[in-house]
Amino acid sequence: MPRQGARSAANGVTSLPDGRRQRIRRNACAEDAQKVKEIRLTSCFQKAMAIIDTIRTSQVDLWMMMGMVFVFAALIEYAILNSLERHAKQKTQKPGDYKIDEETPEKKKPRKDPSDRVDEVSRIIFPLAFIIFNLVYWPYYTSGR
Repeated sequence: MPRQGARSAANGVTSLPDGRRQRIRRNACAEDAQKVKEIRLTSCFQKAMAIIDTIRTSQVDLWMMMGMVFVFAALIEYAILNSLERHAKQKTQKPGDYKIDEETPEKKKPRKDPSDRVDEVSRIIFPLAFIIFNLVYWPYYTSGR
């Protein structure tokens, strides 16, 4: 039987009160679990990189992926415009408020909705991005790579 405060040869933990010994073991188990998680994560990352290295995209695959990216971006833009339009309508038109303004249309300054601004920016960015993609894509793949 080991003395109080002496190390036990079996587990390397000093003879301590039971509560403290359990905390030390829990901490050791938590550290071991963290190491196992890190090893698994590293292993998964290495396997994923090996798979990615074997994947070869063809010219048509890249063209189709970029086409899908542009279509998806247009759908996202539509969703943003739709939500901005609804928000603007709810802001300007309150339920039960049917009062007609006394001002003439000439006196009012036309306000731009945020949705108009998004639409104007999208009309420039989407074609510009497609042109840039084509300027990079076609010379690269037609150069006899």
